Amino acid sequence: MKYIILLAFLPLVSFGQIDSTDIFKEIDGLRGFLQIRAYWEKIHLEDQEYRGGKQSDYRDNINLLSATRMIEKHGYPLEDRFQEFKKTPFNVWRNNTNFSAKQQAFTIMNMALNEGEIRRDDFVTDLEDLFLLKYGRQMIDAVNSDPDYMRNLMKDLKVNVKRAFDYKSMVESFNDQNLVKRTMKSKLIGKWNDENEPYQIFQRQNGKFYFDKDISSGSYPIYELSLINKNDETRFEHLPSRDIFEVDDNGHLTRYSFYGREIFYYEKL
Repeated sequence: MKYIILLAFLPLVSFGQIDSTDIFKEIDGLRGFLQIRAYWEKIHLEDQEYRGGKQSDYRDNINLLSATRMIEKHGYPLEDRFQEFKKTPFNVWRNNTNFSAKQQAFTIMNMALNEGEIRRDDFVTDLEDLFLLKYGRQMIDAVNSDPDYMRNLMKDLKVNVKRAFDYKSMVESFNDQNLVKRTMKSKLIGKWNDENEPYQIFQRQNGKFYFDKDISSGSYPIYELSLINKNDETRFEHLPSRDIFEVDDNGHLTRYSFYGREIFYYEKL
């Protein structure tokens, strides 16, 4: 029976834009413990398979979408019944790099905390990682011992801790991410190095500018930048953080906070 169930999952594995219709139909139609457990196993295996150099944004997005629907329709996979798959929901959340979707799906982490599957310190670390994903840097002068620290982080990030998920927004953010990463570069502004890690600023065919790691394999966040002056391609702003990216006369790149504090310095390659 389990073998037949797994075969039914195979047609969902394709690449391109995400359509939630078939995924939701399959999940909503699961009946009984064995079918539900088999689906959690499917998500777990695919999450672990697409790691490292094989990491796939498309698969990670499908897994996060599936995990949220599974929780909404069939409940959180608690240890007493699902054992080795109890960590699957929050592992799927952690492995995703789409801020908007993780913001919507943060209920997963809140439930994991309430069920005792993760500790408060881990929960705060996940919030900090989400902050990094949104702003492209760690919090400045953050004090973890502040009793309001966790609450302030959640307020800043506007994370969803309710059980209801905004699937439409999640799918739209997945498909926007897919479009950006698949659109060919039309112009390379420059490449830089920071601690042996290559970075680049480039312009897509849609006319927008982006900053990311220049890595051919793996999955990394891409940050959209805006020109500060229309005809000056040496100064950019990252709107969520209001940080400034500035290329100096020698071609090196410096990232400043909104208050003028130097955060990162990248040497020209």
